[in-house]
Amino acid sequence: MAYLTRGNKLQFQLMDAGNKLFHLSSSTPDILNVLMQMEKVLSRVQPPPCQAMVEVLHPIIQALIAEKLVRHPDVIVNIYVVCCICEIIRIMAPNVPYNHEHMKEFFEVVVTMFEKQSSASGGYYGNMIKVLEILRKARLPVMMLDVQVEGLVGRLFKQFLTSADSNTSSTVLEMEKIMTMIIEEREEVGRDLEALIITTLDKIDSPVCRQLGGKVLMNCAAKLQPRLLDMDAKETIPSTSETSNLRNHTTHKIKVECLEESIDTVQTLRHCEHANTDRVNLQGHHTEDGKKTVSFDDPPMPSQSVAEVNGKRKRNNEQQRAPKKVMYNTMTRIIPQGVPRKVNRMTRVQGYKVKKINAPILEAIFKKHGDIASDCVVKTASVRESILEVVCEVVKRIQTNDIAIIISDMEEIEMQVLDAEATNMKVSWLRAHLEAIHKRNAAQKTSTSIVKMKANTTLVKRAAKMDLEERRIELLTAQEWFEKAEKCVKVLCLVEMKLNDNIVESEAEKDSWPEQPIL
Repeated sequence: MAYLTRGNKLQFQLMDAGNKLFHLSSSTPDILNVLMQMEKVLSRVQPPPCQAMVEVLHPIIQALIAEKLVRHPDVIVNIYVVCCICEIIRIMAPNVPYNHEHMKEFFEVVVTMFEKQSSASGGYYGNMIKVLEILRKARLPVMMLDVQVEGLVGRLFKQFLTSADSNTSSTVLEMEKIMTMIIEEREEVGRDLEALIITTLDKIDSPVCRQLGGKVLMNCAAKLQPRLLDMDAKETIPSTSETSNLRNHTTHKIKVECLEESIDTVQTLRHCEHANTDRVNLQGHHTEDGKKTVSFDDPPMPSQSVAEVNGKRKRNNEQQRAPKKVMYNTMTRIIPQGVPRKVNRMTRVQGYKVKKINAPILEAIFKKHGDIASDCVVKTASVRESILEVVCEVVKRIQTNDIAIIISDMEEIEMQVLDAEATNMKVSWLRAHLEAIHKRNAAQKTSTSIVKMKANTTLVKRAAKMDLEERRIELLTAQEWFEKAEKCVKVLCLVEMKLNDNIVESEAEKDSWPEQPIL
């Protein structure tokens, strides 16, 4: 009897929430209250549902996929719509109660929700992890391929890779499992996604994001290995007489040292090993073994990571201009012509020799504060100039107005200012700026704290409203049962009275028949 009562209570609560869902106002807070109540009740329904529960859920299933909900511009509404639909899918599993078109709409909302997650407050990350778990357990990401929304899959992968560092470790783990599941399910799509992972990771520096991409590729290594080998073969330099000769000496290994910051226009690869032999010497000298190296008179080489070659050379795909061959160590190196080399030019500002890039800053400092090095106790000109360079670098950092970066570097900046003050450099004006930054940062923290407190208060208020609504529903349910019980008692009282009357009548009738002798 208790089980039936609990089931009836859930059905009553779902009907109440469903009725509100069909009569939504245009107010976002009202919509959120209804969806939060719906999600809370749905989370209590255990699969598989009974037939009565299915009948109650049917109108709710249709209402949740309505355009006014799935296309709502508010990210919090998106989150709760997805949570409710995920709960529906969990309850109805293994059957999905939506057709392909509805699932396309749902997946669009899911991807959009993850893309907008940065604008949602941290209190909703619990909903995020719930959505990810249901998606994975129901294998819904694979269905994304079945309903032909590969574009959404690509967006989902890119969002996971670029936002992993702003999520919890449990969320990142669910992301990894979902990405792995999709790649292993479809080999033809997996190849495109593998290329997307590599391309995306090449543009970001976050260790967490790179680790996520690396784990996914590692998990799918068996599936992607033929593709990776094919890509490796295509990237190698075609056979030439010189490279053919080199292939004959398979034990010959050449390592090229990464040329750090040698060219402004070529991006330096991240991983660079330093070889001890066969190094490229930028100063035009010869190495210890007497072999010729590239000099400044030769065209400059783009930055390269250390590459260990066993009979073949990798081709630099970015070199589109006419190549010029530079020979060293019997190897052929393809080098673009006309690439500008980085030249560290110096200039003088009021007699001080500084980098040309710092000259405008130093001139502005001298113009406003005079010669700040006039009382410097350091007599060596080069040392004094280096201190001025440091002051210019500090000014450049402050001029960025990026408080987050400045605060992260504040300890180093303050040490540099202290060092300058120790030499009697006139940098009191700089100290005033640092104090202002500290005050601004403190005010920012206070403001952020107040905003978080307000957000938490809003969440608590919503939870309190939901609890109040739940108590109201319980009260209505109890009132309904009370009225039924009261009616039952009244009926029983009437029955009892009727029976009492019948007893009296029966006794009276019995007494009305006097005893008579038989004979």
